[in-house]
Amino acid sequence: MRKTNITLVVAIIILLVFWKLNKADLVTAVNTASINNDQHEIVVEPNSAINKKQQAQTHKEAIIEDYNFDDLSIATDLDYLTAFRDYTYFLLCKSIITDLNNKTQPIISYRKRIKHFEKFGYTGGDHHDQFFLKHVDQCADYLLHDDEIFQHASTRLKKTYQSIEPKTNEEKELDKILALIEETNNLYTQLNSLKRGNSTLTTKAIKQIRLKIDNIRKINNQFTTIPKEQRNTQQQAIINSNNDRIKSLRQSIRDSYHKDGSLIESLSVNYQVQVTKLNQDIISTKSADIFALLTRWYSDQIVNPQFNKIFETIYAKAQKELNLSHGNYPIILARSALPLFACALGYPCDADSQIILLHCITFANRNACGRGVEDFYLNQYISPNTFQDVNQFLSFLFEHYAQEK
Repeated sequence: MRKTNITLVVAIIILLVFWKLNKADLVTAVNTASINNDQHEIVVEPNSAINKKQQAQTHKEAIIEDYNFDDLSIATDLDYLTAFRDYTYFLLCKSIITDLNNKTQPIISYRKRIKHFEKFGYTGGDHHDQFFLKHVDQCADYLLHDDEIFQHASTRLKKTYQSIEPKTNEEKELDKILALIEETNNLYTQLNSLKRGNSTLTTKAIKQIRLKIDNIRKINNQFTTIPKEQRNTQQQAIINSNNDRIKSLRQSIRDSYHKDGSLIESLSVNYQVQVTKLNQDIISTKSADIFALLTRWYSDQIVNPQFNKIFETIYAKAQKELNLSHGNYPIILARSALPLFACALGYPCDADSQIILLHCITFANRNACGRGVEDFYLNQYISPNTFQDVNQFLSFLFEHYAQEK
């Protein structure tokens, strides 16, 4: 009996030793670091969380790259304008499509996202939920299949409207302005790239250096949480060595870039010429959709620097013409007047309008849900104190825009 007890105790001790060793290996595998005192080299093994994130991003990029959009069948029964509005509507669906791909209920994620709007006192309620769920159904209808990701669907919808020949004058004007905006954006991107410089390192190499910096910083965090006066000499030496290494790695990225001054100057001139041409064409266009998009450029769904340039030109011109005060006030007036101007030019402004959707869903204003654009703006959105100035701004738009050349 005693022999059996001794054998049992020995077995338990062996199990405990193996358990501790395995636990230590697990902790070490998460984030391992060592310092070679001879070479002052920090060796970092990236933790599993970062690896998984990188793998997921690489997989996502590979999916998008391998997706052959040329093989897609284009819906030829659509006209250019309808196809374009399908595309702009879908741009408001990004978070919903992400939720659907992740098998998450969009309404739950949405309620979390709009909590910061609660301070304004106009979020939530059954009425609001009803419109959001209708929006979810509309977004889902644009997908080819349940697992189609946002990048695929948005690119597909964009290629759909671009493949259709514009026929009416309104469609031709819209197509012309959109092409000009895209050309200007390309110049803008090239110019910014040149200003940053071209790196002799590959994108992958830069990512690896930045990953190493992140991991070194994580090692430092283990020691910097200790008050400075309580650190021992070795801990402080590790922090100093790591900081020097981070500085060196960052400098290696900076040193890999070189800039072409003459090319930057030439491209800057071309870009300014293009911006001037774009603003001149905006003055004469009667495309309601362009002005409707201008009401959305400041939302996170429309990321387009040229819309910003156009918007700035419009309110700066109005500011001078109407002798408005400086600061944000002309911007506030423009954001109120442009939607009404788009409606006057023929943009759909009923309760299903994308302008209303922006307020009802994106900005979580339940007071906008189910109302027409004019009704919402004139009776809810525009304050009595600014009503007269908005009216003046609207008159300015009628006088200076949508004019024949």
